[in-house]
Amino acid sequence: MLYRGTTDFIFGAATVLFEKCTIFCKKGGSYITAANTPKEAAYGMVFFKCTITGENGVCYYLGRPWGDFAKTVFVQSKLPAFIKPEGWHNWGRPAAEQTVQYAEYKNTGNGAATGKRAGWSRQLSKEEAGKYTMKNIFNDWNIGK
Repeated sequence: MLYRGTTDFIFGAATVLFEKCTIFCKKGGSYITAANTPKEAAYGMVFFKCTITGENGVCYYLGRPWGDFAKTVFVQSKLPAFIKPEGWHNWGRPAAEQTVQYAEYKNTGNGAATGKRAGWSRQLSKEEAGKYTMKNIFNDWNIGK
C-alpha cells in the first residue's frame, strides 16, 4: 500500500498496523502521524517494516500527539534523512511528554539515528519489540477469518 500526504496525514484514535507500506511525504507538511490513542488502548499506530519516502526538500517529524495518550511505534522501518533528528514533537504540549508512548526499534536509513531523539521517546528492547505482533495488537479480534 502507498499512503501520501502532508501534515498529520495518518491520524486518529484507532489501533492500526501498517505493514510493509510505503509512506510518501509531500511538500508543505511537518508531521507524518497525529495519534489520539484512547488511554485504555494497549497499542495505537504501529508501523512495521515500512518505507518512508518523499519529495525533495521535505522535512518531517515521525509524529506528534493529537491526544494525551498517543501511541506510535516504528519497527524495522526505513527512515530517510528528511526525518528530523529529534523524531517526535510535543506539539507545544510538554505535559503530553509524560503520557505519550513514542518508540522505535531497529529502523534503518539516514533518518534512523537515535542520538538526538526527543528525550521522552524511547528505543524498544528486543523483548518489547517482539510483543508487536498482529495477535497481540488486535487481541481477540477476528483476524484472518
